[in-house]
Amino acid sequence: MPKLYSVHKTFWFPQQSPYFLLQKASVSPQDLYNPRFFLWDPECLVMGGIGCPKCSTKLHRHGHASRPRCVVGLNETFWIIGYRYYCSQCVNPVSGKKTVTFRSWDPTIIERLPVHLALEFPAQLSHRSGITLSAFHFMRSYFQNGMGAKQFSDGLRVQHLRKYDEHHLQYLHAVQSRQSISKWKGQTYAAFLPFEDQSPLGLHGFVPSSQWLRDIYHGFIEKHEKDFHQHTSMLSGEICALDHSHKVNPSINFLFNLYVSRSLKKS
Repeated sequence: MPKLYSVHKTFWFPQQSPYFLLQKASVSPQDLYNPRFFLWDPECLVMGGIGCPKCSTKLHRHGHASRPRCVVGLNETFWIIGYRYYCSQCVNPVSGKKTVTFRSWDPTIIERLPVHLALEFPAQLSHRSGITLSAFHFMRSYFQNGMGAKQFSDGLRVQHLRKYDEHHLQYLHAVQSRQSISKWKGQTYAAFLPFEDQSPLGLHGFVPSSQWLRDIYHGFIEKHEKDFHQHTSMLSGEICALDHSHKVNPSINFLFNLYVSRSLKKS
């Protein structure tokens, strides 16, 4: 079991606050490019292990995932570190060898976890990245109240830039507080690079586009389509059609008129 689980009892790596990062003898903007990391290795937390989604054979840890998964939140980005799980029975249909593995954040793996453990996973994933559940559910409330993906994407960008500006301001004030001793030492400080700077020293800031947000929302709807249909089928039948004009069936109308005419003749 990872020490993070056994000792610290958390999925999140410990992280210093920006104030303490700025107390070093020599500081730079890169000290504040300090994203959070989330460790996801549920195999060691499930009694008896996790069964293969295809054949139910117990899976075994097969090293860590080659790349962490980037996840965008309401005002910051964090990274998920995961593992690969190996099935000793499944055969790869391409190579014909027993090389089938699953990443620990694979939806088929998460579905086989106890519910109270699966709920600890903090993201709704796309093919290569993801969005935090808090941001995703906030986006759903946007859509349900008449606001579109473009407006939500713009709002996310504003919040990410605000967070970036806060760190920039902290850095400038920390440098200013050292101004006298810096002049005496002849020490200089690097400037903060733009939010989206892609150089090795840049923040590499990223906010998903409106199309990306629509795609991940549509994927969620398609995944829960059966649940929506089940919920609809359980609703009361107060309104069973879209046509509220209450038109009378022509045959019933004909019979009614015939009955009225015969009644008048008898009278």
